[in-house]
Amino acid sequence: MSESKPPQIGDMLSTDGTRLFYRWHPVSEARASVVVIHGFAEHSGRYSHVLDRLNAAGFNAMAFDYRGHGHAEGARVYIDRFSEYVEDTRCALDFVEDRSGRLPVFMLGHSQGGLIATTTLLTQQQRLRGCVLSSPAFGVAVPVPAWKDTLGKVMARVLPSLAIPSGIDPGDLCHDAGVVQDYVADPLVPGYARARWYVAFTEAQAEVARRASEVTLPMLVLQGGDDRIADPRATERVAARLGSQDRTLRVLEGLFHEILNEPERDQLLDEIVAWIEARL
Repeated sequence: MSESKPPQIGDMLSTDGTRLFYRWHPVSEARASVVVIHGFAEHSGRYSHVLDRLNAAGFNAMAFDYRGHGHAEGARVYIDRFSEYVEDTRCALDFVEDRSGRLPVFMLGHSQGGLIATTTLLTQQQRLRGCVLSSPAFGVAVPVPAWKDTLGKVMARVLPSLAIPSGIDPGDLCHDAGVVQDYVADPLVPGYARARWYVAFTEAQAEVARRASEVTLPMLVLQGGDDRIADPRATERVAARLGSQDRTLRVLEGLFHEILNEPERDQLLDEIVAWIEARL
């Protein structure tokens, strides 16, 4: 029977030398390892309950802050290219493989983390046994006004680090008022995006929509049906285009964006664990 080992926190370097931050929660006699990828303008510290549940199932669990987020280096929520997030994720996979040997490895990505995970699969899926997406950011629920879209694209060229309000209403995250209050008070959660980030983000969405058929490994896609941040219809479109024969899409009616922070989170974490176990 697996038992949790003392969790570890520390730094690791991405391919360009950017210092990232990790949380490594190993177990004895692990059956698999899971890399958890957080969303936009948040951090790995918000996923401790997810790591705990994965540990309880006998899985090593690792979450990390990618560049510009949480305790990682980099200008806040700034990138030049979305591939920088992919490189950070590739280093996280290296980290887990180095400590897990030949154990099967899965990814679990939420929101922008789901977009990062799917983009990573385009080049790294041979390293993985499967992938779980939580309300992936394949599209935005509220269309960006034309003027804001134009401003973001123009400023990405002339002032790429320009901060633009993210427009995220914390009340749209989930129905748990305590989670929302903690999010608002969290000093590691910025309330803005950057002009260049916006362009890189939308380019990644277009690439995933265009190349989804290249993803062929098992996929579990869980989408909040009442998501006001990530567009459920975009998730349905991309999920339908995946090349995976083993793929499941579940639209969870009534749930907001952060499905793993909703009151139903325990049942959903059980579902994720059962899905992983069935593919070991």
